[in-house]
Amino acid sequence: GRGLRGGDRLGAGGADDPAGHRPRRVEAFALGPLRRDWDGGSPDKDREAVDSPAAAVSAASHHTLVATRSGRLYSFGLGGGGRLGTGDGDHRPLPTRVLGPLARRAVSSVAAAEDHSVCATADGNVYAWGSNGFGQLGYSTSDGGGCAPGRLSPRRVEDLRGSFVLSVAAGDRHSVAMTDAGEVYCWGDNRSGQLGRYVAGGGGSPSPSQSSGKACCRPQRVEYLWSGPSRRRAVAVSAAEFSTLVLVLPPVLSSAAATSSAADASLASLPVNAVYGWGHGCHVPMRTVFPPGTTSTPSSSGRPAGRPGCVDPVAVSCARYHNVAISGDGRVYTWGLHEESLGVERRGRGGSGGGPSNLKSPKSGGDDWEVADGSSHQQGRGGGGSAVSSPQLVVGLLPENGGGRAVSVSASESHTAVVTDDGRLWTWGTSHGSSVLGHKGVKWQQCPRMVKRVHRAVAVSAAREHTALLMGATFPPLPDAAGPPLPPSLRDLAALEICRSVDLHNVLPVAAAARRLACPSLVRYCESFVRANLDGVLAAGSRADLASYLSASAGDALGGPARDA
Repeated sequence: GRGLRGGDRLGAGGADDPAGHRPRRVEAFALGPLRRDWDGGSPDKDREAVDSPAAAVSAASHHTLVATRSGRLYSFGLGGGGRLGTGDGDHRPLPTRVLGPLARRAVSSVAAAEDHSVCATADGNVYAWGSNGFGQLGYSTSDGGGCAPGRLSPRRVEDLRGSFVLSVAAGDRHSVAMTDAGEVYCWGDNRSGQLGRYVAGGGGSPSPSQSSGKACCRPQRVEYLWSGPSRRRAVAVSAAEFSTLVLVLPPVLSSAAATSSAADASLASLPVNAVYGWGHGCHVPMRTVFPPGTTSTPSSSGRPAGRPGCVDPVAVSCARYHNVAISGDGRVYTWGLHEESLGVERRGRGGSGGGPSNLKSPKSGGDDWEVADGSSHQQGRGGGGSAVSSPQLVVGLLPENGGGRAVSVSASESHTAVVTDDGRLWTWGTSHGSSVLGHKGVKWQQCPRMVKRVHRAVAVSAAREHTALLMGATFPPLPDAAGPPLPPSLRDLAALEICRSVDLHNVLPVAAAARRLACPSLVRYCESFVRANLDGVLAAGSRADLASYLSASAGDALGGPARDA
């Protein structure tokens, strides 16, 4: 992948951007139905064209996947090993539709990894493509003797046909699927225990902290979460190079199970979600215990608010050496290694952050580790040894400190990105390039910092050296072209079509053109759009377009064209 320009991963046609720290729109997803080939379309071109707005995005080291609202899947970036799913290993600097078996199916969930990709479709099936060196595509050779070669185009994971998969995640060399029943399936590399199960490779029983060095080419259910007196139903999954993270609902116990396990009964009595993780040398899922001191608000599902002192996680993301979670009240918690990836201030050795020196002993249940300060921690590994750290609140994102309520989070190898409910994007961490964090010339940012010129963000996906962001807008009602009693004119019909393609970036020049052409319906629609999305329009539009729009608006207010000063 060396020698190629960064634009190949950004969907910008391979062009270098002198101001690459600024978020840059992928033009293929910019326009609506007006994005047509007027010179002569063909069924093949129409089949590959972007027909609806982006709805989901996943970014990896070398490529990006985007699923549209209609269920079409597009990929762009470096195509080595078939990770793009376009049928060859060529690079694609511009978004290219992934066809094959996905040409007739709607994609609902996507996950991009370093050398492979996974997606789930609306009918509950899972498809994978790219490298299969560790069995991460979910199938083996015909004789079952080992991992089959990689794929240049999507192939269905046959072992999951009996389950209805809602969501997928992908680490560098393993894949994860979550079903509608809340089951979690993993397959691929298991050298760090990232599959959540022990693949027998020799005699004797493994210790709780021992992982298998074997890969698993076929999906296997994580029985620890599904068996036993209480089933833990997953609602979200995330995967990284060495680990897997799962968000589960509170367990529901039968009366017999509740009396037989006091620990499980106590856990089930808490009306809050839980986070389980495995990997980094431990194949046993371990519950992450959040620190006390906060009270979560009632969840959107109608579940009552958590007890005082309980954190109710609602979203999770894991990276190579750190993890991130969002609570029901919009707070962000991080744990793992490297302070700059955690978004917290530096602390002395005597601080409450915890470290290897605090490690006391594992609890008898095997789920958690007890440390000297009485809290519990998830096991982790970084650098050359083992370490532990407890989830800690990212104070810099609190509303009272200028932040906001977090709604979306994504963690990459060395940096973290969070979207708040006001549509802002916050990043922190480190990067090799000076544009990854979204701050001009900044490669190291220890505490959360807001990315300028980003408004109305709804979702984010962070990769090692680039970040992908979804931005939304509020659309006013379309003008009624068929105004009674006369039939619509050609101008009114054209204005209606143009209104369908108005967005944050083009509304100002479209409004200026509508005034010049004396098209009142289009002018009114653009003005309504600007009023509803003023913050996003100011951030996305150019100064020249804004000056022209304000000048024309002032001229209308004065009853004629504005005069130059």
